[in-house]
Amino acid sequence: MDIKLYKSIKEISASLWSDLEDPHFPFLTHSFLLALESSKVVGMESGWIPHYLTIWEGPQLQGALCLYKKKNSYGEFIFDWEWAHAYQHHGLAYYPKLISAVPFTPATGAKLLLNPNVSETQKISQLLVKAALKEMEQLSCSSLHFLFIPEEEISAFESQNFLIRHSYQFHWENQRF
Repeated sequence: MDIKLYKSIKEISASLWSDLEDPHFPFLTHSFLLALESSKVVGMESGWIPHYLTIWEGPQLQGALCLYKKKNSYGEFIFDWEWAHAYQHHGLAYYPKLISAVPFTPATGAKLLLNPNVSETQKISQLLVKAALKEMEQLSCSSLHFLFIPEEEISAFESQNFLIRHSYQFHWENQRF
């Protein structure tokens, strides 16, 4: 298996990426990520610098992970300004940091994108998390954050000794009002 890093979703075939897409979570589809890049919602100016980690078995895309190198905490909906302040107070740099989240969108959904035709999904998940940790080190980031992860992915992060932050979201549903 080969791990490859891409700096733009344009570098990855839309048809291969579509094998990883969850039809119930539109925020990590190829077309959505392309729209974020094309409109400059992500990129150097916005402070959301894409790093797409992928795992390949020959020509088949096995899994992927959308990461963003951040030089600030804007647009994450996880308020860690006090962490940045504490780092600064102790002479340490909190930024850059590496995160996996949907930019400017506090939506819970899969972060570990897996090809459903692959039998070794647990192995692919572990490889993605380990590759993200390695990328964090190579980019000299202070930390690695996975925001708004679904319940079914928590074990993949716990097995790599991630601390799990629990929070609450409130959702309003229009019941024909």
